[in-house]
Amino acid sequence: MSADAAPGGLGMGRTLVRMLSLRSGGEPTYDRRGALLQGSCSQHQDVTWIVSQMRDGDESCQEQATALLADLAETNEAVLDAFINEGGLQPLIHILGDGSDPAKECATVVVAVLAQSPERGAAFVDAGGMKTLVGRPLTSKNAYRRKRALWATVKLMKLQGAVVVAQVAEFGGIPPLANLAGTGDKEDRKRAARALCILSEAPPPIPAIMARDGGVRVMLKLSEAISDKQRVLAARALAKFSEGREGQDELVTLGGIAPLLKMLGDPDEEECRCKAAYALANLSMRSRARRVMRRNGAINELVEVLEEFEKSPGEVAMAACALCNMAQEEGNRDAIVDRGAVPHLMKIVEVAEDGSQKMALAALGNLARSKRPRNAIVRWEGGAGVTLVVERLTDQDKVKVHQAVRLVANLAISRAAHETIEEAGAIRHMVPLVQSEWPETRRLVAGCLASLAVHPECKKDIVNHGAIPGLVAMLSGDNQEQAAYAIATLLDGVEALVPEIRESIVAGIAAGDGIPLLASLLASKSGYASLHAAHAVASLSESTTEIRKEIGHSEAVLNLADLLVEENVELRVSAVRALANLALVEGNQEAIAQSGCIRWLIHLLHTGDEKCRDLAASALSNVTFSYEDDQRRLRVAAALRKAERNRPNSNLTTSGTAKSQCDGASSSRDGSESSAAAVISGWFSRVNEKSPLEPVELDNLKCLPDRLLQAIAMEIGKGAAQGK
Repeated sequence: MSADAAPGGLGMGRTLVRMLSLRSGGEPTYDRRGALLQGSCSQHQDVTWIVSQMRDGDESCQEQATALLADLAETNEAVLDAFINEGGLQPLIHILGDGSDPAKECATVVVAVLAQSPERGAAFVDAGGMKTLVGRPLTSKNAYRRKRALWATVKLMKLQGAVVVAQVAEFGGIPPLANLAGTGDKEDRKRAARALCILSEAPPPIPAIMARDGGVRVMLKLSEAISDKQRVLAARALAKFSEGREGQDELVTLGGIAPLLKMLGDPDEEECRCKAAYALANLSMRSRARRVMRRNGAINELVEVLEEFEKSPGEVAMAACALCNMAQEEGNRDAIVDRGAVPHLMKIVEVAEDGSQKMALAALGNLARSKRPRNAIVRWEGGAGVTLVVERLTDQDKVKVHQAVRLVANLAISRAAHETIEEAGAIRHMVPLVQSEWPETRRLVAGCLASLAVHPECKKDIVNHGAIPGLVAMLSGDNQEQAAYAIATLLDGVEALVPEIRESIVAGIAAGDGIPLLASLLASKSGYASLHAAHAVASLSESTTEIRKEIGHSEAVLNLADLLVEENVELRVSAVRALANLALVEGNQEAIAQSGCIRWLIHLLHTGDEKCRDLAASALSNVTFSYEDDQRRLRVAAALRKAERNRPNSNLTTSGTAKSQCDGASSSRDGSESSAAAVISGWFSRVNEKSPLEPVELDNLKCLPDRLLQAIAMEIGKGAAQGK
């Protein structure tokens, strides 16, 4: 018999005595051609008789047959091959689940022997035996039967692998195993814990099922064992549980953070420390777990691990990962810095292996989202930390490059860091990454360049290193918002730059289809893309007549008109500023008039803030309609007269001395010349009957430019004709 056989095997005589003591009845009947009790050497006949009795015999015969089979199996395992060939597995499985207590006990012994052989165990599994084995036998009150069922289950899981592991979970074997691991005797607890460890290493969803069915509680208890081996088993299982949401919830709910932190400092077992760090890194992805970790002093323990980065690189990488996730909470960032994490993380970036470097860069990137940690990073060893991070921008590892870009982008939020970043050569290495194959890296690079572009020297470097073509190309990709932001920031304050740089920026944007792309982004509803595009277009419109013409030829005018009704004040101001500049070009004036924006510009004259009112007045003043054409002038005058005729109670007042603003227009009904100022005055008096314009106000109105008065009067006439 195998040295790893089931414990407590029974000899043939003892089995029969035990069986007969459990049940009274008549004398057993055996095959006359050679029964076992008669010392027959015909094992085939013996097995044939056993199978027939197990399949067709009554309860007493089944008890006798299973007892004989158990004795024979323990003394001569080869007989089991004949038993399998005779089709005995199905009757055995039936008795294992539904036979009498004596028969079930002996059947369990047989299964334990079958489990020792990979071939026989596979036959038992293929016959569907696992469903029965992990059911009643594992929950039996009969300790003898339960122990052998547990032993057989663990043995089959080891030898048969994933198939049996999946069936144990599928057929409800986890709860009884968890129960035995918690309430059984020492031997049962150890064996059941081993089974649960095997299950925990299975692919999803088995670890999640285990976590839900009590596996987490068992492993937390096992983690406190004196035995190093048991603690390692527990650490492995807890690490697996931490990978899934169900396991994470159970670990936090059952107070698993404190035991994991204790294992993190295990002085004897490195694997315990590594698995605990891994579990904490996984748990730290959940905000609830991060709060519990903070209360349990996780920051101190994790930073302490960083100090040993040369000894345990795997453990350090996971500790840095956990700190990275902890740093997502703003309240944790200062605490991490106060504990002294920045110097350790910088040292890891400088000399540690790649995995630890990536995690350290990620942790520093999250820390740099707050002011104090950001300053601590920039000031580390007099700015050497920034240089160290910039060097990683040229690394061959794309993940490391991405994390370095993210860190520099967060450092660039602080204007005080711009000079240090620029001196470290970051822009030179950043610009090629505008064309990175990773969209998120491109987005971060564009955002970083936008932050740096507020600094004049950085702006020059960005232009000189050729960033503009890449940014323009991004306007048609996945990162339009960040690209527009970078371009708008480059154009902001461009008039203060030397002519060569200023012209390079504008020419670079125009050369790469930047103007039509920005014009189309004005209509974007994604994030702040339209706001940044409006800033960029407004700045471009202040450059040259050729650029204004190109903007006018795009769809910018219509999109700018739509922005005049936006609630965002900054967006409206940029749109009005752009329209005012575009109207300086005669070819754009009619497009502006036909876009429907004049009434909104008028509206902004008395509803906008001071800056917006000034820009709206400028835009309206710059708009010139084509009044040279006599027919058009006549249509304007006719529209004004028609508007007044459609109002039976019109209080239009005209001045006989006022000179018509529409040369060649017909006289009004009362014989006086109709003027734009008179139309506006009459409209205002009707709308505000209690406070009409005073004579001095009318005189001030007449001082406005003729084309502005004509534009306003025309809009009033359109409104009257439409019944508005």
